[in-house]
Amino acid sequence: IAERRHAQRDLELYADELTRANQQLAQTVEQLEAFAEMAGAVGGETDLERVLSLILARACAIVGVGSLLVCLLEGEELVAVAYGRRAQAPRRRIAATGSLVGEVLSSGRPLRASVEEDPGGLRELTPGASDALLVPLTFRGETLGVLVAVDREDGRAFAEEDEQLLQSIAASAATALATARSVAAERLRLSKIGRAHV
Repeated sequence: IAERRHAQRDLELYADELTRANQQLAQTVEQLEAFAEMAGAVGGETDLERVLSLILARACAIVGVGSLLVCLLEGEELVAVAYGRRAQAPRRRIAATGSLVGEVLSSGRPLRASVEEDPGGLRELTPGASDALLVPLTFRGETLGVLVAVDREDGRAFAEEDEQLLQSIAASAATALATARSVAAERLRLSKIGRAHV
């Protein structure tokens, strides 16, 4: 009887582990499908505003956050473009020095921040936020900006797997941004050549 109970307990533990593994697998497949959809949607797009909109809309669902911000460097400031239910004041400016995004921009490393640790820095990103995860947008060694996830929808703090997921999204976003900028620069160059020949 004791052996049967022990075997039954082992089977229950195995069943629980199998259920968790299946849930993780389903979540991973869902994320991969979302990445493929994002890549397909952004792939042929060259308008920077449209690229940002497509990336943020899909990434918000993949990461499961209330809002996402892309902060792009413009001179001495970063311009924040927001997306999500709590996204406010799109196209606002954040100082490149003395801010959370500035810290990530200069270090080139991800950063997790909470309202307990840095209430002013979080308020600058999104008023009312309690938790944020910031990762650099890097393309071929150049940091183009910072991707910021604000407050998980399930209320828990950002973890290592969230950081890895956001870094994957940031890599795709940085590639799309660099491509859009390159196409825009080439169009400008060709239009100047065309005007010079007229």
